[in-house]
Amino acid sequence: MDIRAVLAETAAFFRSHELHTLAKELPADPKLPAELQDRLDQARKQGFDSGLAFPSTATQKVHFDAIVKQLATAPAFGLSKKEQYSPPLIPDLWQIKTTPARNRPVGPYLLLYRSSPLPRETREKGAGDIERLFAEMGWTGLTVPEYLVLQRLLAEKNGDHRFDVYVPDATRSQWQWLLDTLLLSGPVTAFWNPQKSRIEIGAAPDLSTPRRGAHPTVVVPLG
Repeated sequence: MDIRAVLAETAAFFRSHELHTLAKELPADPKLPAELQDRLDQARKQGFDSGLAFPSTATQKVHFDAIVKQLATAPAFGLSKKEQYSPPLIPDLWQIKTTPARNRPVGPYLLLYRSSPLPRETREKGAGDIERLFAEMGWTGLTVPEYLVLQRLLAEKNGDHRFDVYVPDATRSQWQWLLDTLLLSGPVTAFWNPQKSRIEIGAAPDLSTPRRGAHPTVVVPLG
């Protein structure tokens, strides 16, 4: 994984979606200490084959409304009519916007993720169980802003919403916990509702179901 290529591709994605400030705040020439380079190498061996760069969580918070507007509401080039976005359902919008992200550095960072579907070992587990599993492996989950970026990026890449679609079939459902946005009202889940053509994000009881899991991530500070 070429970090400079990841930075360039992420910045281009942000600019193409009118999120210019997010692009500007990515570091131009990051230098990783040796121990972080080792963490990057370890993550690759664990199957983390893709990456995105993010500005600080403080910047994400300031521009959260724009992220929702540009990534969860605006029309998407290349998607069919039935895959286009209706306004999302986010009942806890203010709480999500103002709740601090967990397990994230102060500055910009690299988010490593797997391009594969939800890991089987995260299904039929509550958020707390998955969090303990990830902690044992040195992994983290996703935050709401990260999910919105990944959701849009992969929808445009795949031409559909397979990344997070909610369907009754447990083998296809990608309903997911967003472990690193934790509200006072409970852990957060997200999915694409194909009947309503919209993203739905909100707190949920910490219960297990075979239709839901979580994506592991690895966070590497960039400065």
